[in-house]
Amino acid sequence: MKTSILYALMGPRGAGKSTLVKMAMDMGINYIPAYTTEWLHGRSRRGRLLNRMEPEEFSRERFFAQTGWRGYQYGWHKQDILDAMAEYRCNLILLNEDAVPSFRALLRRNLVVIHLMADYTALIERMTAEKVSPEQIQEELRYIEENKILDGWKQADYIIKNMGSKETAFQQLLAIMGLTQPLPQEKFIEQLKD
Repeated sequence: MKTSILYALMGPRGAGKSTLVKMAMDMGINYIPAYTTEWLHGRSRRGRLLNRMEPEEFSRERFFAQTGWRGYQYGWHKQDILDAMAEYRCNLILLNEDAVPSFRALLRRNLVVIHLMADYTALIERMTAEKVSPEQIQEELRYIEENKILDGWKQADYIIKNMGSKETAFQQLLAIMGLTQPLPQEKFIEQLKD
């Protein structure tokens, strides 16, 4: 019987969570979306990652884990998680710190929490690249500070310090997920010479 693992990514806005998930999805790695009341405009980069629901509909749902962020609600159905775990060996999900205890209680050793860490300079550069206004960036940084989002590493099993290229961070994610393997010595030596 295969062992299925749920790899949960968390970290502040701009740390690269959505980017890494999309890179993984493009490779064929299964992603389990959250249900949310967050308004997603047509050009939203997060549109593929969330299932939008009206607030009234969301309030009628029975989620095994539910959390809020910036006035929006996010929830996960237990059956979505169990179905994905039954079908795929590797699964990805985006979580915030408040949801981790519920997932740990459900999955125990089959949950690996990965915190994406970035400094304020990297966060600001990435939000600016997303065309976030300076006022919104200030508000976001204030929210990160007040809610101790950068302390999420304390609940994590692994940390990816994502202040360089997305490719480097993605290689680290794949290594954590066990999706890389050492090269035979000859090929390794060849790569060192290139």
